[in-house]
Amino acid sequence: MKLNHRLKVWLLKYVPDPSMDTCATIAVLVEEDGTGTFANAQFIKDWDKIVTLDPMADIEFLEEVKDEVEDAWGSPEERHSLIRILTDSLSNTLQIAESPVATDDIQIEVDRLVKFNLGQVA
Repeated sequence: MKLNHRLKVWLLKYVPDPSMDTCATIAVLVEEDGTGTFANAQFIKDWDKIVTLDPMADIEFLEEVKDEVEDAWGSPEERHSLIRILTDSLSNTLQIAESPVATDDIQIEVDRLVKFNLGQVA
């Protein structure tokens, strides 16, 4: 099987207490590496998991982050600027990590990543 597509995948995680080993992925962000022609941003659909993890979670702030990412993700320029901001400026409560992924089918890979990391269908 030839892996024709290289993807950049970012996981955006909510970490209520950085001194503890507890976190929840709130978003899977994907971009085709090199071309940037494919981009997909999937967020957790229900914040209940976050509230269960941290009853004091600022869901309004998380919704604002979600809206900002979704608004910017369609434009390669805005997407790259947003990734820099997220990487450089996030508090300890939100953390982002990038991983390269190779695949022969982008949509199948996105579906797999969303199901595994968010526990839902893309």
